Amino acid sequence: MPPIPEANKLAALYAQKRSFYDDLDRLAQNLYSGRITLGMWEEDMRTRLRIYLTGSGMIGKGDHENMTPSDWGRIGAHLKKQYKWLHGFAKAIYQKRETISLDAIKARSHLYADAGNTVATDIQAGDLRGQLPYIPGDGSTECLQACCCEWLLTTEEERPQEGVKTVMALWSLNPSVENCRDCIPRDGHTEMLVVPIAYEVPPSIGLGGA
Repeated sequence: MPPIPEANKLAALYAQKRSFYDDLDRLAQNLYSGRITLGMWEEDMRTRLRIYLTGSGMIGKGDHENMTPSDWGRIGAHLKKQYKWLHGFAKAIYQKRETISLDAIKARSHLYADAGNTVATDIQAGDLRGQLPYIPGDGSTECLQACCCEWLLTTEEERPQEGVKTVMALWSLNPSVENCRDCIPRDGHTEMLVVPIAYEVPPSIGLGGA
């Protein structure tokens, strides 16, 4: 399959998220009705999360072939955090097993879908991640993983003799959403990045609109 064009990544991430919601709701229903145990539910959730976040990372990168060992390592780090939070969720369900509602389980389960935005953006940033002070959805803003901002990237200068080029990264708010109070002051902030001249710079970093 050809790589996913930048213009299609958001739609691909959104479609995957909708499917993930369906999986989460089905697991919640099975747990609530007693078809599966809490332990089975947690294990199934881990499996779904692994599939979902791996898919999100590949969307951010464009396709499976573009993934590097460091990309897989980043996904692994994200999964480790999500598994820890998931175990806490399972403990909360157990503690409230007599009173917790199906809707409450579904609602909290859906929050895990936001991690797909973060993983896709992290993998999309790739080697540029180390030169940026923050990326959309990294948890450094009030909107956390649901951040809809993006870095807009423009190549400013190429220096062939040095084998590098300079890239300007401009933080931009999403005008179609209500931006959080942490993101607003960042609007228009710029960073100058230096990358190898052959490095393929994406036009933007940020897929939080899914």
